[in-house]
Amino acid sequence: MATQTGFGIAAVVGVALVLVFLAMGGGRAAPAPVVTDPVERAVAELMQRPIQSFNETQIRVRLMRHLDASQRTNAQLRNAHRVWARRVTDMRYSDPVMARDMEAITATALALRGLRPHPDA
Repeated sequence: MATQTGFGIAAVVGVALVLVFLAMGGGRAAPAPVVTDPVERAVAELMQRPIQSFNETQIRVRLMRHLDASQRTNAQLRNAHRVWARRVTDMRYSDPVMARDMEAITATALALRGLRPHPDA
């Protein structure tokens, strides 16, 4: 009798666990989180590009540095973007892949700050 009761309790607990599991998503992949922070959204968008020189952490550090007004004034940020944009097209520059990646990061920082690049960039 005790064995039958034990099996009955185990069966009820097992069914309850299955029902809870199914109610919570049933093993399906969780939907992608909705990113509301503009910096995190910008990092995610940059990661969608073929950034080859930096990993996600390095991109975030560079972007945050460009967004911090105490580290880069608006003029310095615009100038940095102009420099990297010129290096992208300069065939003599030694690392065109990094230049393209940095131009994308500085362009994103300009957009987040609400700035336009130099006309000659």
